[in-house]
Amino acid sequence: MEISDEAKVEAVLFTAGRPLSLEEISKLTGAGKKRAEEAIKKVESNLKERSYALELDVINGMYIIRLKPEIVDVARKASLKPFLSRSIMRTLTIVAFYQPVSSADLVQRRGSLVYTHLKLLEKLGFISYKRDGRKKIYETTPYFYRFFGLPEDRQVLKEKLSSYL
Repeated sequence: MEISDEAKVEAVLFTAGRPLSLEEISKLTGAGKKRAEEAIKKVESNLKERSYALELDVINGMYIIRLKPEIVDVARKASLKPFLSRSIMRTLTIVAFYQPVSSADLVQRRGSLVYTHLKLLEKLGFISYKRDGRKKIYETTPYFYRFFGLPEDRQVLKEKLSSYL
């Protein structure tokens, strides 16, 4: 399935969380500057047409997708707590990087709080375990890869995650 330039621009601007220059957008989307500029205009038009909570704004020649000012107070109520804490995300990253990994190894790397993290991550469907005698050996699930948009190739995954460890 071919992903449109508009979808790529919208995704990049939405996830960046900060204003991006045309050059950055072009580089991140793989579109040339002219195509990226056309896609930006279409995204802006689409957001205005839909009259949803998001808008495309230009700040000092840089582009950003953000919440419309009139909806910020409503959204702030939901944004107070992140989906997963930094500590839990770090545990998940370590599982993904070192998998298959035993709970004993994880405790050695992260401390005893890892047991609570593992229960939650398993409940969310990001990890699963197999028994090896009395040991539990953890690995990430296909859902983990889909949810975070990560490659299932473990070597490529390790390369991507290495900067987070």
